[in-house]
Amino acid sequence: MFMRKPKLAPLVFAVLSLIFLLAAHARADGAEDNATDWYFGGGMSLYVVDVPDYAPVWDVDVSSLAPLTLTNASRITLAGGPIAAPLFEATLGKELDDQWFVEANLEYAYVENHYSRSNWGSYPADTHATLFFPLDGVSRGTQGSSRTVQMKLEFEFQQYGAALVAGKTFSGDDWHIRPFAGLWFQERDTTYRMNWGDDFNVPVCFVDEIETLYKGLLVGVGLTLPMNGWDIELETTHGMAIAHTHYTGGWDTNGGAATSYLTLDEYKRAYRGTLKASVSIPVEVDWDFNFTGELRYLSYVPRLMSSGQATNAYLAGPAHLVGESSFSGKLGLEIVHSF
Repeated sequence: MFMRKPKLAPLVFAVLSLIFLLAAHARADGAEDNATDWYFGGGMSLYVVDVPDYAPVWDVDVSSLAPLTLTNASRITLAGGPIAAPLFEATLGKELDDQWFVEANLEYAYVENHYSRSNWGSYPADTHATLFFPLDGVSRGTQGSSRTVQMKLEFEFQQYGAALVAGKTFSGDDWHIRPFAGLWFQERDTTYRMNWGDDFNVPVCFVDEIETLYKGLLVGVGLTLPMNGWDIELETTHGMAIAHTHYTGGWDTNGGAATSYLTLDEYKRAYRGTLKASVSIPVEVDWDFNFTGELRYLSYVPRLMSSGQATNAYLAGPAHLVGESSFSGKLGLEIVHSF
C-alpha cells in the first residue's frame, strides 16, 4: 500500500560513515605521534520502550435501531505498551586543548512483532458487531461483521537517533565533571499491517504508518568518579525539540470494492530527559569495557485515534493524532577504545 521513507536514516548513515572515516584518519595520525585524544565506542543494549495503543476497530452494540453508541471502552486494542528491541550504538569523540571535547553519537533500534486476536460474534442474533469506519469520518461506508472476526497484525518499530555535542571537562582530585550542549535528532517510526476477516465477508487489509522526526537542542552534564581502577559514570541530558509527525493510512477490501485513505501532518513541541549510569572497567591499555543503563522520558509520542468518535455511524469522527508521553530504558554493554 505504502512505502516507508525514513527522514533521518540517510543522515544517520552519512554520519556513521563519517565517523568511521574520521576514526581511520585519527588512527593513522595517532600511529605517528602516539596520541590518545580520540575515542571510539560501540555497543548493544536491550531497549524497552513504551508505545501507544493501536485500536483500529470497535466492538459495538447493534441490538437496536438507534444510532451507534461508541466509547473508548468499545475500542479493540491490538498492540501497545512496552516492547523490547535490540539497540545498537556508536560514539566518536575527540579531546581538544584545555580539556574541551566534541562528540558524535548514533543509535538504531528495530523490532517486528506479530499479534492475533479473535472478536467473538453474535450471529445470527446480531446483538453486537466488530466495526470500522472511513478514515475521513465523512464518507459513508461503515464496514463490519456480527460474525466472529479474526485479526492478524504485523507491528514494526524503528528508531534512529543522532547527537552532536561539545563541552569541557573540569577535574578535581577524585572526580571529573563534563557539562556539554549540542544538537539532537530522533526519528521514531511505527507501521501496522493488519488482515481482518470472518468466514463470510471479503477480507480487509489495514496499513497505518506513523513517522515522527524530532529536531532540537540539548544540554547535559556528566560526572565521573574513579574507584580502585574502575570509573563510575553518571550523566543526565535535557532537550527540547520540534516534532514533525506524518501519518499515512488506509484500508481496502480485496479487489478494492471498498477503500478509505488518509494522510495527516502535525508539528508539536517535545521534551526529552535522560539519566544514564555506567561502570567502566579497563581491560587493556586504551581499551575499556562498560556496563550501562539508562532511563528516558519523551513528552510527546503520537497515537492514532481511529475514526468512529461520533454516535452517528454514517458521520463517524475522522481519524486523528493525539499526543502521549513515553518512558523507555536500556541495559547493555559497550567497548571503548582510545587512540
